[in-house]
Amino acid sequence: MLAAAEAEARKNNWNVAIAIVDAGGSLILFQNSTIPTRQREHAIGKARTAVNLTPHKALEDSVAGGRSVLSHWRESLRFRAGACKVDGKLIGAVGVSGVMSGSG
Repeated sequence: MLAAAEAEARKNNWNVAIAIVDAGGSLILFQNSTIPTRQREHAIGKARTAVNLTPHKALEDSVAGGRSVLSHWRESLRFRAGACKVDGKLIGAVGVSGVMSGSG
């Protein structure tokens, strides 16, 4: 997951934070500490949301105000991340922060 996210960031010249968490939401890998602390926290929060609340895109789309409303609901609730499953079993997630969704 980290290698794929790094490759996409390099390809698009994005300076992003990339967080990888396990199925329990524990941080296992983090890349790029050169961006502001808040962006690093967003990457970690996005990954944790992906393992704790899937499918989060459907929830985001169903709430009036979408992402902006839900991000204020709880500090650690962040959207637009990717859960990773193998044989239908959740094994972790990736969260990226520092560039707008759909920028690529």
